Amino acid sequence: MKRFGIIILIIVPILTGCINQNKRDLFNYVNAELPPVVEIENNALEKYNNLISNNDYTYSTFYSTLKDEIIPTYEDFLNQLMKISPKTKELKEIHNIYIEGAKYQLKALKLLQKGIEEKDNELLLKSSEFLKKSKEYMAKYKNEIVTLAEKYHMEYKLD
Repeated sequence: MKRFGIIILIIVPILTGCINQNKRDLFNYVNAELPPVVEIENNALEKYNNLISNNDYTYSTFYSTLKDEIIPTYEDFLNQLMKISPKTKELKEIHNIYIEGAKYQLKALKLLQKGIEEKDNELLLKSSEFLKKSKEYMAKYKNEIVTLAEKYHMEYKLD
């Protein structure tokens, strides 16, 4: 009977250590690693949104802004995002969802650029499909990161 008590005393600190490690990893991820990377993404998407909200743009302006500013910025974002390496399996899986969503977003932007360049409506439609897929991944990522934060009793809100 004494052995059973000793085993429980050993397991509880181990489990607590795992939970604390998971919580620390999540805290570090959302507060230290992610914000500078998300700032790059926001910069690219803000440029894109400003461009499309301006009704007097030309295809030439749209194309050159995509090619010279938006896509390179988004590529930088994706490269920085891929450098983040969460320590816990749970967070790695969620982070990979974000990466997949970002990859689809980049594919959408590149197809949009190519569709404009080649005046190809099929490429423009394919770009829309990739954008839709990206949004699905991003929604799943946001849902899972909030759920994970709730699991560890952490408050985490997304814009």
